[in-house]
Amino acid sequence: MDIENYCFLNNDYAFKSVFAVETGAERRLKILICEVLNLKPEEIEELSIVNGEFTPIDKIGRGVRLDVHAVIKLHGNEELIDIEMQRIVGSDVFDRALFYWSAIHRHSLKI
Repeated sequence: MDIENYCFLNNDYAFKSVFAVETGAERRLKILICEVLNLKPEEIEELSIVNGEFTPIDKIGRGVRLDVHAVIKLHGNEELIDIEMQRIVGSDVFDRALFYWSAIHRHSLKI
């Protein structure tokens, strides 16, 4: 099924299923990334969907479950991509984005 048929998705679980789980998800995700970043498909040398669930650091911490988390190779460089589907942009969207970014950054450190 082509990406155009999914244009009215407004559910996190459906979004993740279409772009990260179902057969053909990588192809659809590549199309989405190219559209958003104004890239040509051939510019993305590699694409892999990776686990987007990060456990909390301690027992009282909050874990993170990203909608779609991927690694792309673009112009010889690996880039982490996090795509979050938001139905409503509330006042906490920037705090949530920063929290998600910090979890991704923490897990990407090679310590």
